[in-house]
Amino acid sequence: MHVVILGAGQVGSTLAELLNDGSNTLSIVDTNKERVDGLARRMEGALSITGNAALPLVLRDAKIDIADMLIAVTGVDETNIVASQVAKSMFSTQKIVARIRAIDYQEGDNPFRDEYLNSIHIINPETEVTNQIKQLLLHKNALQVLSFANGHVGCASFKAVPDTKPTDLLVSELFDFRPMPNVRFLTAFRGHEALTKPNNIIKPGDELFTFAPSDRIDEALQVCTGPSATFSKVCIAGGGRIGTALAKELLNSHVVRLIEYSAERAESVAEELGDGVVHPGDATDETKLHECEVSDTDLFCAVTNDDEINVMSCLLAKQQGARRTVALLSQDSYLRLIPETTIDAGISPQRSTVSSILTYVREQNVKSAHRLRIGNGEIFETEIEGEAGENKVTGKRLSQVRLPKDAKFAAVVRDDTVLDLDTDPRLEHKDQVVVFVADSGHVPEALKPFRISQFHFI
Repeated sequence: MHVVILGAGQVGSTLAELLNDGSNTLSIVDTNKERVDGLARRMEGALSITGNAALPLVLRDAKIDIADMLIAVTGVDETNIVASQVAKSMFSTQKIVARIRAIDYQEGDNPFRDEYLNSIHIINPETEVTNQIKQLLLHKNALQVLSFANGHVGCASFKAVPDTKPTDLLVSELFDFRPMPNVRFLTAFRGHEALTKPNNIIKPGDELFTFAPSDRIDEALQVCTGPSATFSKVCIAGGGRIGTALAKELLNSHVVRLIEYSAERAESVAEELGDGVVHPGDATDETKLHECEVSDTDLFCAVTNDDEINVMSCLLAKQQGARRTVALLSQDSYLRLIPETTIDAGISPQRSTVSSILTYVREQNVKSAHRLRIGNGEIFETEIEGEAGENKVTGKRLSQVRLPKDAKFAAVVRDDTVLDLDTDPRLEHKDQVVVFVADSGHVPEALKPFRISQFHFI
């Protein structure tokens, strides 16, 4: 498959590294010659093009005429839109994914969207981040929640707490530990390092990823972390697109306060949200946080466009008594520091964007794919196609299916029923199968058994 990636920033470079697996050829386009050339040098056989990605000649140089997919993730919405339309109308590119931040292009009665964007897979980082934070509100002790198999199963991460299993278990024991039926653990991290040695001991503060039927996730979290109080009070630092959208979503069900530094922006947001919600001022000002009653806040979300402000305001909010804090962080260096602080979770818009695009990037039989919020792990969902002999999985028990060493089955859903993997079920045509791979570079290998073979196996 030939893939053209527009934009060699954090999202574009991460996608290029994921796709550089020997089964794809890549063209990478960016206006920054040093950046695009440096990325291409790390990608064996990749073609680097310096120029405006919206120009037909630049796209032609990137071999868009033979491309199976275009991924437009430059930092400019209009460049991504124009490049997508040029690829579609001039070169008949069939699969196009574009990152578009401005919601004005997408919502409401919008003829532009209907005419130009309906056939393009659009990724909006702000929407993805807002949805992530909403999931943290729904699942009180979780740090990340992902959904698979039409919402029947999900993955949740949480921090281990003292005196409650799985704390004090060996890693070798963790994967056999069942806090309740159909709940299993996929991996564990200390900071940003995966715990891979069987004799590693799970300690308080380690982050664990568990998989469960969706209607049992909260119950499983409570068994592993203890009961959680209902979240009713939320304070948001930042009145940009993310902060405003989040406040709108929560106003009917939560007590919401929003802090916005710009007086002009604060006035505009207040007109949208109503009186008493928006507080003009500095989110790193302790007096302002006290005014917003942060000491009695269930969740403090810092979503300004400044990583330093987000980190500092979360640290101060935690110090004043906020129960949970979440910081929006664009720089990986800050994300890596989060486990060393009192901040409960860091959310990366770039990582969220990559995770959203993965579903479209992976093979056609991949129904959804998501990266874990830390590490290189990925979870993908595929539906088994073909009867016994037409692939390497139908009719076989899970224990008979060969996956890479760092891959494991997370769930199998059949006719809306979540199967108990401990019974080693036989796989059938149309089963929805969810697989965890510790290194996303091994996903293509993990997908091989599910492919329809050109030859039937007897």
